[in-house]
Amino acid sequence: MDWFAIFFRILHIGAGVFWVGAAFLFFFFIEPSTHVLAPDPRQRFLGEIMGRRRVPIVIFLSSLVTVLAGLVLYVRGSSGFRVEWITSPVGIGFTLGALAAFASFFIGALVILPTIRNLGMLGAQIATEGRPPSADEAATLGGLERRLQLAGRWDLVGLTLAVLFMAIARYL
Repeated sequence: MDWFAIFFRILHIGAGVFWVGAAFLFFFFIEPSTHVLAPDPRQRFLGEIMGRRRVPIVIFLSSLVTVLAGLVLYVRGSSGFRVEWITSPVGIGFTLGALAAFASFFIGALVILPTIRNLGMLGAQIATEGRPPSADEAATLGGLERRLQLAGRWDLVGLTLAVLFMAIARYL
């Protein structure tokens, strides 16, 4: 039995299932649902889920485990990036899936996490002062929310493509 491959496949698939499921749950249900809340309950809810529970960090860590375990499997499966394997139908499938996953990973790390952090900091400042946002703050919050929604859409596209290519790669 190949325990090395089994271990890394469990890590890759387990963390990947969590990453993809959490991203879909967040961007399809949680984030849009916050828009129907009044500002004070909304800030408290977002503070709880993003600050105290650290959901974005947990999702990011699962994405990191997924990508690193996937990289180990890819290097092993390709026998050290052998061009013959990479250009085979199976290799192309896994390569396209990996590229889509990398794109989603970097969108999460470079756009989604900082945007959530900025939303949380501004929202916490407003909530601490116990006042509604000023016109400038409201505009900033709106811009951050639009950036988060757009990044979330692209993130989900990448994750969907990654899952599809990973699922079918062995059958190409």
